[in-house]
Amino acid sequence: MVLRGYYRGIDAVGIRVEGSAWSVSGYDVNVDALYFIRSGEIGIFVTLGVQMGGGGGAGATTGLLFSTNMPQRSTYGGPTYTSVGLDAPTPLGINIEGDQSFSMPSPNGTIPSTIYLGGGPVQFEAGQYTGVGYTIDFVGALYNLVGK
Repeated sequence: MVLRGYYRGIDAVGIRVEGSAWSVSGYDVNVDALYFIRSGEIGIFVTLGVQMGGGGGAGATTGLLFSTNMPQRSTYGGPTYTSVGLDAPTPLGINIEGDQSFSMPSPNGTIPSTIYLGGGPVQFEAGQYTGVGYTIDFVGALYNLVGK
């Protein structure tokens, strides 16, 4: 299982609300709320991305995020690469979704990584995907616009 041994290095935990629409290729929007364990910071982030793969559909899921090599809020952002994702309906009446994403290497050479595990109501979406996106610190951007 992909999480085996992963929990020891978790630097941030949170919740994601995700929406996507695709057929071979398409768009993806994520809103993430994270708590950074080492720094004690909380952040809200928005990621806009494109994805492609086998399958398609449209839907929304909500679930948990686990991040490594992200000791503070400033390390979560910028270009992202989703190496693998899966979305599938289940006999239980829900869709499940999971993916693993990587960010640009940190100044210390580590590569930030995030695993997402979520679910939602049965929807017209199933398949395997990969993608690229860009993440912004929503709270930081809002502060820069109105807080100064």
